[in-house]
Amino acid sequence: MSARERVLILGVIGLVGVFIVAMAGPLRADPPEQARLPDPSVAPSPPAVVQPQASPSAPPPAAEPCIEPHTTAGDPWAANACAHRRAYGPEIGLPFMDPPFVDYSCPANGRPGPIWGTLLYTDDSSVCSAAVHQGFITLAEGGTVRIRIEPGLTAYSGRLLNGVKSEPWGQWGGSFRVVGLQPSASPGGDTWEASAVEHRGTYGSEWEYACPPDGTPGPLRGTDFYTDESSVCTAAVHQGVITLDAGGPVRIIIRPGLERYAGTVRNGIASEPLARWDWSFVVVGRPMPEAGGGAPIPPAPEGPWGVAAVDHRGAIGQEFAYECPPNGTPGIVWGTDIYTDDSSVCTAAVHKGVITLEAGGSVRIVILAGLKKYAATSRNGIVSTGWDQWEGSFEVVEP
Repeated sequence: MSARERVLILGVIGLVGVFIVAMAGPLRADPPEQARLPDPSVAPSPPAVVQPQASPSAPPPAAEPCIEPHTTAGDPWAANACAHRRAYGPEIGLPFMDPPFVDYSCPANGRPGPIWGTLLYTDDSSVCSAAVHQGFITLAEGGTVRIRIEPGLTAYSGRLLNGVKSEPWGQWGGSFRVVGLQPSASPGGDTWEASAVEHRGTYGSEWEYACPPDGTPGPLRGTDFYTDESSVCTAAVHQGVITLDAGGPVRIIIRPGLERYAGTVRNGIASEPLARWDWSFVVVGRPMPEAGGGAPIPPAPEGPWGVAAVDHRGAIGQEFAYECPPNGTPGIVWGTDIYTDDSSVCTAAVHKGVITLEAGGSVRIVILAGLKKYAATSRNGIVSTGWDQWEGSFEVVEP
C-alpha cells in the first residue's frame, strides 16, 4: 500500500468519527445519576444567594434534568418542584404561571431530603425539607407549606439551619422560595391565623381585619414592619393597637420587603427576627392609651381628609401632592410644623395655615425622617397632639 493510499484511508476514518460524534449530540456534563456530585466550581459556603439576572437580553439558563416528580408515592418529604418549572420569557424574566404559588403537605415525623440553596432553592430540592430549613415547620410536626416558583440562579449557597444542611450549587434552571404556611381556608375560622400573603405585591393598599376577643397569638416575624406571612392580629397586639382579650378591628398597609427584620418583645408578644423577606405590612394606628389615662383615639374621617402619609414612609426628601375638598372634617394630627406620617395630611395643612376646612385646596408635603418628640399646639382651630418617638414624618410645604 502506497503512502498516498494510507493517508486517504486515515482521512476517511477521521471523517466517519466526526460524523458519529455529531450525530450523537453534545455529551451532558451532569447525567441524572451523577447530577449532584460536588461541583468544584462552587465555593463551599458563598456569603449570599446570587439573585436572578434581570437583563432582558440574557437567555434563560439551560434546562437541567429534574429527575424527581412533584409527589413521591410513599414519601412526600422527597417531593420537589420540578413539575412546576416553567419557561421564562426573556422579555419579562418571570414564570408563566398564575398564580406562581403551590401548596405541599408535609406529614409529621418526616425524613429530610436533599436541598440545594438558602432562601432560594433549586427546584429539584425537597420542598418539605426546605420549609424546615427556613423554620416554617419541623420534622416532628410537619404541616402544609406554600412555595413560590422563581427563575433559576447562577449560584446557590449552602448553609446549616434548623438542623437541616443545604448544599451549594452552581447554575440551575429553576428555583422556588418557601413563602409561608398555607392560609386557613375554613369559613368562619380563627381570624387570628390570617396573614397578609393574599395581598402580596399590592404596595400601598390598605386592608381591614377583624380580630375576635380572646385571641390566640399566631406566628410573628419583625418589629413595626412585619413579614407578610405573619399573623396580622398578633402584629396588632405587638404594636399595641389591640389586646388579645378585647380584640378589635385592625388596618394594615402592604409594603415591600426588608433586608432584615428585628425580633422584639412587646405587650406580651415575642416576635422573631428574620433575614431578608420580599414582602411586608405595617399596622396602621396608635398604641392603646394606658389604663386610666388619656382618651381613645378617634377614627379617621372618611375620604381625603382621613388620608395620612404612611405609605410614603422612607421616601426622604420626596414631595407628594394631595387634594383636600371643601367643608372637610378634621382628622387627628400629631406634632407641630413637622407631623407624624400617620397624621391627617389635610388637617395638618389647616394646622399649618396653608388651607382652611371650609375652602380646602391643594397641599404639597415633603417626607422626612422620624423624630424623637413631636410638640402639641393649637393653631387655626386645630389642636395637635404631642407624641414621643415615631418612625416617619412629613412637613407641609408653604405655597
